[in-house]
Amino acid sequence: VGKRKAKENPETMKMEAVKTLTQISDTEPTFAGVIRYEKTFTLEDDRLPKEAYLKAEHVYEMMKVTVNGQQAGIRLAPPYQLPVGGNIECRGKITLQIEVATTPARDQLNYPQPPFDFSHEAMEPTGMFGEVVLFVKGRKSE
Repeated sequence: VGKRKAKENPETMKMEAVKTLTQISDTEPTFAGVIRYEKTFTLEDDRLPKEAYLKAEHVYEMMKVTVNGQQAGIRLAPPYQLPVGGNIECRGKITLQIEVATTPARDQLNYPQPPFDFSHEAMEPTGMFGEVVLFVKGRKSE
């Protein structure tokens, strides 16, 4: 998982390993920007999947998915599910990357200005958490 604010260069994003996906807002309540989730795995079967779908349980607010550097799709609202099978074109290592963009609402907490006090606003969580699953249906041979 890595984070960057909107104005920061994506190339300088520092990634860190996590065991469980949690709400970024739990540890950084004022963070607003882009959160990148990345997983690399190996496709050991010599047949490519006919169909594959990625499903994320909770995403706040927008999700962009890439597979091996190719954009697979964007979801702006639930359900956060999209086909990724067409992007799996090789055997071996597969890198799945999900970027979640937040709204600027939490950034307003950094700039309190009377007469508005955003610290009492009801805000949704930040980031992606819960279960993230890759469903594979059938296999096709080349």
